[in-house]
Amino acid sequence: MARASRKFPLVGNRMMLAGAFLYILEWVAIIWTNSRGVAASVTIGASEADLLPSFKGNETAITMMAGWFSLVLIGRILMIIGLKNALVASGRSHPIMDFAVIIMAMSVAFELLTYILFASAAQLGEAHPEGMVAMEWSSGALNGLVFGAAGVSLFCSAWAMLRSELFPKALPILGLVGGLLLALSALFIAPSLSKIGGALTGGAALFWIWMFWAGILLWKKAPKKVLAQV
Repeated sequence: MARASRKFPLVGNRMMLAGAFLYILEWVAIIWTNSRGVAASVTIGASEADLLPSFKGNETAITMMAGWFSLVLIGRILMIIGLKNALVASGRSHPIMDFAVIIMAMSVAFELLTYILFASAAQLGEAHPEGMVAMEWSSGALNGLVFGAAGVSLFCSAWAMLRSELFPKALPILGLVGGLLLALSALFIAPSLSKIGGALTGGAALFWIWMFWAGILLWKKAPKKVLAQV
């Protein structure tokens, strides 16, 4: 019997790689705010003394970072839609990809809420220290959900890729491992378990490798445009 990959050649697109590059632009804001001395990050358990040195004078920069994220993090959704469309075009669609798109959209929504609360904490600052700490802790809890939802979406996407037999087997396996690690990290967002959760979020590195590898492969397999002859 012929393998599915031979019977159904991979038909790529440029959407997934475009989404990956759009998403990775989050680092523009991260590097910029770090250069301004914003050492605080979204976490549970930070104290007033931990937060104020980073927030003071950087309230506008942190709020702009949240706005920047609203423009670039949608690239994660675009990536998964691009993969779903590639599977459909290749005749190897999988129903789990609809779920993967929804869950990735949820992860983006969680992350935007995370940084809206983080920016709100910075705006409250020393004038409202109790509110500042409450907002910071809330953003930290939401941040854990970001990794969990993104991991589930990655795992589902990698499973659909594996079942399609259109990709080098190492690629979906990489996604399955990274997705599982990220998904499990959501169970360890409590401060007492933060070391375990932090280690599991290392699956993000596998996610980034997976998204660029898959994106480049789909880009290379994208149909060439044929100019109409006049």
